[in-house]
Amino acid sequence: MNLLKKLFQPLERIKPVHIKLWEYGEEVGLKGTSKIDIISWAAREKISSIVGSEFTTTNLLQVYVSQYFLEAEGTVDKSGGKLLVLKAEYLARLEDYRLLKEEKKLTRNANRTALIAVIIAILSLFASIAISIYQINSPIRLNQEQLEIITNKPARLDQEQLELIKSLIEQRKPKPESKPTNEDQIN
Repeated sequence: MNLLKKLFQPLERIKPVHIKLWEYGEEVGLKGTSKIDIISWAAREKISSIVGSEFTTTNLLQVYVSQYFLEAEGTVDKSGGKLLVLKAEYLARLEDYRLLKEEKKLTRNANRTALIAVIIAILSLFASIAISIYQINSPIRLNQEQLEIITNKPARLDQEQLELIKSLIEQRKPKPESKPTNEDQIN
């Protein structure tokens, strides 16, 4: 049973390392961070397990930190090094990433809603077809009052229709019981 749950459970999407690093840069904001803080953050987030075993903290500093962060002028961290802040360009890219994720979510919801609407339209089409077939195959029932209303409006009916309706009226009228004749008694 657990295997089925795992198979049908949506896969957890792992954010790319650079997105996580941008979010960390946004989190520390303008107060800045140091290289040591970034390394400890990478260890807490288990960045090396996401990227692979060949990824080390020095690679993190060489590849990502130098690209995404810049040294803040006139600031010094606890160890005497310059404080690092995330570049404004990457803050904007992080915002674009979030907007894109939100748009994807909205698009998925819109597609789901459209699919439901199409299914409802198809079901209503089949229902209307079934009702039409039922009505076509069922006999028409008119009571005496309806027949009289129709026959009192001859201007709308041509002569053949009027004669047909009158014959239907005559057929529906109960016939008086007649006395049996000699021929009926013989049979």
